[in-house]
Amino acid sequence: MAGDSGSEFEATLSAQIDTVYEVETKSFYSPAMKTFDDPDIGKDYPDLASAIQASALDQDTKVFYGKAAHLLRYDEAGQLENILRGVAQDRGLNYAYITRKVLADRVAADAQRRDEIDKTISKERNDKMTTYAIEVGTALLLGGGLWIWSDRARAKLRAFRKGLKRSSFWFGNAEWIFWERGETVVLLERKRLVPMTDPQGGYRMISAWKEQEYKGRISYKTQFSTWQSDPILTSDGLAVHLGVGIWWKIIDAGKYVSAIASDYHEEDHHIGENLGEAAEFWIKKLAAGTLREEINQLPAEQLISPYVQAYLQVGRGPEKEVLMPGTNGVPNFSQQLGKAQLKLSEKTIRYGIEIERLEVQELILPPIYQQKLEAVRVAFLEPSQARALSEAQVIALQGLAGVIGPEKVGLIEILKHVKTSQLGMSPFTGTVPVHVNKFETLGSIIY
Repeated sequence: MAGDSGSEFEATLSAQIDTVYEVETKSFYSPAMKTFDDPDIGKDYPDLASAIQASALDQDTKVFYGKAAHLLRYDEAGQLENILRGVAQDRGLNYAYITRKVLADRVAADAQRRDEIDKTISKERNDKMTTYAIEVGTALLLGGGLWIWSDRARAKLRAFRKGLKRSSFWFGNAEWIFWERGETVVLLERKRLVPMTDPQGGYRMISAWKEQEYKGRISYKTQFSTWQSDPILTSDGLAVHLGVGIWWKIIDAGKYVSAIASDYHEEDHHIGENLGEAAEFWIKKLAAGTLREEINQLPAEQLISPYVQAYLQVGRGPEKEVLMPGTNGVPNFSQQLGKAQLKLSEKTIRYGIEIERLEVQELILPPIYQQKLEAVRVAFLEPSQARALSEAQVIALQGLAGVIGPEKVGLIEILKHVKTSQLGMSPFTGTVPVHVNKFETLGSIIY
């Protein structure tokens, strides 16, 4: 068409095309498209669901279509739409009931399909979760194993680097125990004593999960202890104080741990890890009683040095010679101390402890007794000193006589004992009168 009429027809045609295009475009965004599995049904028959509910169908069929209408096919939806709107006069509502039976089978199949899909999805999800759990569990297991190994190794390394005797790990539930040569450790397992470990030194791991406990350590080395006594009375009533050195060692750790308490309190101080300190405590108590028994049986003079005892006790042999204390029935304290050591060892050996040596480090006598002892010593030594002095003078005079002659030596000795102021000089000769027989006598003495 040409001319003005053609322009008018073109405008009318364009408007109609635009209208159809607009309706078609809007149909793509219709909410009804989501109601059906086939979106074309929702686009071309958006009012089908409302038409079914407004029809003369029975209520049960309406409810069924309300739930199953999304499974309709495009041709079924078109025919049902035309029947409900009265466009298809040759077919009645019977088509809706026939279609319902088909839809029921389709609903069952769809339900089965969805169930299989759900099972597949669930299986895939479970498989993924299982795989993830295995991966996470494996990672945690490897990480945990690595941490367990590394924490244990770090604890041992820390102990060697810092010289520790104990090093805990695994949050304090286990620990390394170290001991050096000459000592051992005491362990309990289920509250039972574990056999003593190698005294040559070593280490081992204990764990609370295994019901193991660390009680302390014991040294097999010789120990030295000192004991200061309270006043002890001798057999003659003299109060003395002793300072005793005791050399001892533990020889049977099992017997020691079983027989002696592993800890004790001394002056409100608790002794724990070093179990040998308990042994020192018991040894001092046993030594106090043993030495007290021995000293109570001895007189005071037997407690002092054997060289000093000679001033107080003198024994004579068959030829009347002087005997030193400690021989032929004259005992001294060293012998008594040996007996005390044997008695003390008999007491301690039952507890796994051996006394190696006992020695008096200090003996304190009362001041009055010390003064009397000094006086006796001086009185005992004076005769011997006088004899020695005389013998020394004779030796000196003999040596001098060999040089200047015995007559001159005798004259010199006489003049030492003569007061020259009382001698009279002869006015005729100017000499001091002396008898010759005096020289002879002195000479004979010198020689």
